[in-house]
Amino acid sequence: MKWYRGMKEDLRDKLGESSLSHLPFMMASHIDAPLISAFVERWQPDTNTFHLPFGEMTIMLHDVQAILGIPVEGSVVSCTYDDTSRSLMSLILELLQVSDEATLKAGKAPIWQRGCVKTSTIIGNLEGLARDPECEMTGWLLTAIGCCLFTDKSRSRVRSQILRNLDHLDRVPSYSWGSACLAFLYRQLGMATRSESRGIGGCLTLLQAWIYEHFPCFRPRSVRKDIGHSDPRALRWVYAPESKDQTRLTSFRARLDKLTPEQVLWTPFGAKPAAPCPRTTYIGPICYRDIGEMYNPDRVTRQLGYVQRVPQEVIFFGKAYRPPNSRKYEVEFHDLTHIDKLWKRFAADGYAASLILASLTPVPDGVPYLCEDDYDTWFMGHSHPYICPVSAAFPPTVVVPDRSHTEYWIGRYNQVVHGLIEAHDDPHHPMVIAAQKLLDDWNFILHSQ
Repeated sequence: MKWYRGMKEDLRDKLGESSLSHLPFMMASHIDAPLISAFVERWQPDTNTFHLPFGEMTIMLHDVQAILGIPVEGSVVSCTYDDTSRSLMSLILELLQVSDEATLKAGKAPIWQRGCVKTSTIIGNLEGLARDPECEMTGWLLTAIGCCLFTDKSRSRVRSQILRNLDHLDRVPSYSWGSACLAFLYRQLGMATRSESRGIGGCLTLLQAWIYEHFPCFRPRSVRKDIGHSDPRALRWVYAPESKDQTRLTSFRARLDKLTPEQVLWTPFGAKPAAPCPRTTYIGPICYRDIGEMYNPDRVTRQLGYVQRVPQEVIFFGKAYRPPNSRKYEVEFHDLTHIDKLWKRFAADGYAASLILASLTPVPDGVPYLCEDDYDTWFMGHSHPYICPVSAAFPPTVVVPDRSHTEYWIGRYNQVVHGLIEAHDDPHHPMVIAAQKLLDDWNFILHSQ
């Protein structure tokens, strides 16, 4: 942030056109490690979804757009045929104005290590120097993108591959940074599920803010009230330091095991999130460079405002190897250019590579968590959503919220009343009319305030 504020005004204006200049100012100052770990334990890399007691949920493209305020539409951030024309080492040497490779690799904590560059070296070599403004802008974007969207586990290095997409700075706003960030986070979540994994990379601000948005029971004690309607939602939350004690992780595990669908805020950014972000209905692979991951919105239609049905089998264009050692974790696509083709097909034809919303049933008012009758049975037969050991003689109990949890009680009440109205044979019965009038009055008040 100090680097940005010390820049010349014209350079800051150019960075503003990148659609990424706000990122360093909205990243979480503290990450709640036990909360993140509790959700990582429920991540299934085969489906790229969290498996919860009542079904699947995931971070979607419209979540990325709303939380981070970065573009979801645009060209995929993928490998290109001219990537081999210059080595990453030569690009780094030129950017940092270092004479030879030996300088980058010297010492116990070298500047260059496993394709990553020390953030402090980039800042120290480029901040505020009277050099080519384009060079300084490239260095700043490399640091901001690397530290915010594609965070390394070390938190002190950035991935040099990012430079491949900074060759032409005028193209930076044209990339789908949102889908690239999500693909990278999906991969990091998958790797973090391995038993020998230590830590997790990726944009954890996105993950933590997503948890806060959808699960009110995990929200911090205070929120910022000075956030505008169009500001990125990550700015809304106060990321206070929290204890990393094992007891908190144990508590989160038990809380998630007892979570009910009524306690979830399914569409926190509006009843129809696909309207401002049509790309969120895309079905197929998303990518960041050579990382490809499947995006499956049909598994989480309640997050789009539609009744959940049994999803189709996951279509995967490659092979995966996920051993306990996360360093050997591999997901390979047969043809990375296929990702670009599918992504462009969606843009050219809204029905290609897309979840057809017209084929789905909108959730009724007051019951945003509704699923088809056979979904629960199917899900329990295909998943293991409970983390804590459960005895067959003592099944998991459901925690009933207190009277202050209005969303839960109103949602549960609406579900029961809807069911009674539909089950009653006589629509003219006085109690049916009274129940319908009560629902209509509530919905009127709900949408008029």
